[in-house]
Amino acid sequence: MVKKELKGLTALRCYSAFYVVIFHLNRRVPIDFGHYINKFISNGAVGMSFFFILSGFVMAYNYNSDNLKNYYIKRFLRIYPAYFFMGVLTLPFLFIMGYENKTILTSLLIFIVPIQSWFYQSFGIWNFGGSWSISTELFFYILFPTILTMIKDKNLIVVLILSYILSSLIIPLSKELSVNINSVFSVYYATPIYRLPEFVIGVSLGKLYLSGMRVGKGLFLFSLFIFIYTMTKNNDFYMGSNYILIPSIIVVILYLAHVDIGFGFFSKVVIFLGKISFSFYLMQLPLLMLVDYINPVIESNSEKVIFWFVFLLVNTFFSFLSYKYIESNKRISEYLFGIYKRCKS
Repeated sequence: MVKKELKGLTALRCYSAFYVVIFHLNRRVPIDFGHYINKFISNGAVGMSFFFILSGFVMAYNYNSDNLKNYYIKRFLRIYPAYFFMGVLTLPFLFIMGYENKTILTSLLIFIVPIQSWFYQSFGIWNFGGSWSISTELFFYILFPTILTMIKDKNLIVVLILSYILSSLIIPLSKELSVNINSVFSVYYATPIYRLPEFVIGVSLGKLYLSGMRVGKGLFLFSLFIFIYTMTKNNDFYMGSNYILIPSIIVVILYLAHVDIGFGFFSKVVIFLGKISFSFYLMQLPLLMLVDYINPVIESNSEKVIFWFVFLLVNTFFSFLSYKYIESNKRISEYLFGIYKRCKS
């Protein structure tokens, strides 16, 4: 049975993707918005925590009792075509950035599999500074049926609390144990095993929502304020404030899951952008690599604002093309499924 679309969470996907993209863009073409807004943008990588928790929530909400083979095929066809298209668009940069042949071949291999998030050394190579999250997400998809089976109704709260504690302690404990945690930043930020607690939190939250858990507007607004305020402070490795951020994210997701966000023009635009948010996230990568290659020198704030506007407009355009012709294209899915069936026979 197809469940009701949670339009509030679709809108949240739009905001989370936008937050991450402007974080990446601001690192290359920084705009002076003032101290607090600049600090908020500089913590934009926290949007990945939103993605992973939200992903677990939506998976738990939408999952039905299909057999495992159909589940894995559907997940693969949902993610891989657009991911592969992004790789094709970034492929020229793999050859023009001066990498050695062995690095090129290794990069192609771990991209195709994809397993880049398991190798922290790859974080600064090719598109892996962004596509690591897809690798991590695919790992979660593989584990999801097992995780869902292990989380019983009677231990939902326990699993949620334990996952929250684990996610909150990763950075503080790592700082105590590591002489120079900065040199291995990507280990904690990108390796799937360190982000798994966030996904498990999302799965647990999804099951709690299905059991009837809801939150009110007052708690939502308070949690949103706490989240925004925390984002204007220092946040070690974008996970160092998880002890504050995760409860806020939980409340925001629970509230937006059941809220009616309206049917006005703005709401429709946000929902549409939420639908294409996966492609929006992916299409930033070839554009950012082009910016890195060109390395434009832009002095004035007004010129930087124009640059941002053009970048986001082009990114949205390519995201729409990716979503319409690749990500949601049934012909591609049917073609790939046909190849699978022929190989199997």
